[in-house]
Amino acid sequence: MDDYNVLLRDTNEVSGIVADLDETLAGVRRRADEINVRFLQYSAFYDESTRRFAAVAQIAEIGQQYVQDVASEQMQYAALASAVDTALEDMWGLVSWYRQFHSAYDGLIAEVHRRRQAQRELLGAIEDMRARLDAVHVEELRVRAAFVDREGPFLPSDLCPFIQDPPPRYTIEEAGDAGRFASVQSHETRYSKHIVDSHAFNPPSPT
Repeated sequence: MDDYNVLLRDTNEVSGIVADLDETLAGVRRRADEINVRFLQYSAFYDESTRRFAAVAQIAEIGQQYVQDVASEQMQYAALASAVDTALEDMWGLVSWYRQFHSAYDGLIAEVHRRRQAQRELLGAIEDMRARLDAVHVEELRVRAAFVDREGPFLPSDLCPFIQDPPPRYTIEEAGDAGRFASVQSHETRYSKHIVDSHAFNPPSPT
């Protein structure tokens, strides 16, 4: 009888236990649904984060390549700027040299004119000297001939053989190319100097 009562009491409690189990199962199902929703949300967030991280990595790679390109461009620009500065320095050096050339060319014209004048004076002096030498030579010939005519017949020929010799003749010889002068034209250098000065300007100060 006691067993029957225990079994009856347990039987009466089955519905409550089942209800508790149903409620617990419903709670588990709700929790599973929540977990599934969270999983889907986390998966979507993970996928979106992965996509964004990949985009950020791609942007970083592009940025790194851009930085490398900029650095390469800066090096090329520095090399080009150095080449331009060198070319400008050479150009201004050439302009300065060309201006000095004009000054030297004007001096060359004056020097050639002076040398031609000096050569004319020297040639005049040489002609005078030659005329004097010729006059002295002719006079010496006359004096020697007169001596030989006057005293020669009375002198033995072997006593002084050279007494019959004529006087030596002296000449003036030219050493070097005295007639060689450059043909210079003053109007050419003035015209070219006018072209340079009309297009020249002061070079920029170095930065």
